Amino acid sequence: MSIINHLFSLTNFHKGAYCLDNMKLMVDKLDLKDFPKCIHVAGTNGKGSVCHKIANTLTRSGYKTGLFTSPHISTFRERVKIDHRLIPEAEAFTLIEKILNAFSEIQKEFTFFEVMTLLALLYFKKEKVDFAVIETGLGGRLDATNVINPVLSIITSISLDHTQILGDSIDKIGFEKAGIIKDNIPVVLGPKAKLSSILNRAKQKSSEVIQVEGEYLFYDEENSLIAKKVLGYLAKKYNLKYSNLEDGLKSRPACRFECVENVVYDVAHNPKGIDKLLQALQEKFPKNSFRFVIAFSKDKDHVSMVKKLKPFSKGFHLVSDEQRLLSVSELETLIKPFIDNYTYQENLEKTVLDAYKKATNNNEVLVVVGSFYIMDKVKTLLSN
Repeated sequence: MSIINHLFSLTNFHKGAYCLDNMKLMVDKLDLKDFPKCIHVAGTNGKGSVCHKIANTLTRSGYKTGLFTSPHISTFRERVKIDHRLIPEAEAFTLIEKILNAFSEIQKEFTFFEVMTLLALLYFKKEKVDFAVIETGLGGRLDATNVINPVLSIITSISLDHTQILGDSIDKIGFEKAGIIKDNIPVVLGPKAKLSSILNRAKQKSSEVIQVEGEYLFYDEENSLIAKKVLGYLAKKYNLKYSNLEDGLKSRPACRFECVENVVYDVAHNPKGIDKLLQALQEKFPKNSFRFVIAFSKDKDHVSMVKKLKPFSKGFHLVSDEQRLLSVSELETLIKPFIDNYTYQENLEKTVLDAYKKATNNNEVLVVVGSFYIMDKVKTLLSN
């Protein structure tokens, strides 16, 4: 089996995977303790966008900046970048082979996300980046990224998601996210992250709390203000002289309210994300109706999300093309009791083209929403 096939055969979770034991062993084995200045970002929604805005501004200001985010849209190399450039393919394969050999030597099981995290850390250290902006994958306290010692922690927002792993309440989820807060290291909190579980952790760790306040209709404005607060802190401590701040803050990762003519791609995948998407759609397209292509991972609150979309939808088009997603029949079973304006064809391609044709003929905005895993296929299909 090739390295790339082996990589994608890995799961993100195995029995006992949600812990830091393996990562701590690998940090020692791969000599990753001496590391560049890290900015560690957790949160239910917004963390990927905040990471991009910070990294983009630092790069524009002349700092060699590593960026680690997830998931990816087209290639796993999107997760590991320096100054907007994806890790070269040959470099990625060489470092992944080194990581897999090291795991073999310590005789431990490992996950896809652990390998990706180690790939980013090895590459950023090798390339001597000035800053590394690191996004958590899941939670924070036991996330594979939580082996770094950051100069600043960020928690963007807290809402219900991954409840089967992180807990079934906002405070429990806040406790897990707060696990990235380190001794005497400041933490920036977004407007929706001011929870007792997080504030208590900050107090225990003697960490200064830098709070972003306010209510914002468009979620990108909120993410921009979080990033701006972070950059203001970094500018004071490290004498940053960033240029074109507002241009840097306009950066957004792919498929975060990405508008291409009459199509919007958005990876909102929990109820709070759907709320933000609907607010943005009404602000951007106040006179249009909407049609939705939907696909969701198996561990999501599907019913709540579709119920939120229902009042705004002229029609739902159900797709699935990935093992990690609900099948079309599973999704239909969940929504059929309260939705009747849905349809699907024999495959993803025909379903998407049918949705696009109906949206175009009726002057509607077509919104492709849900899982990261369909975005590349749908974008490629419609761009052709």
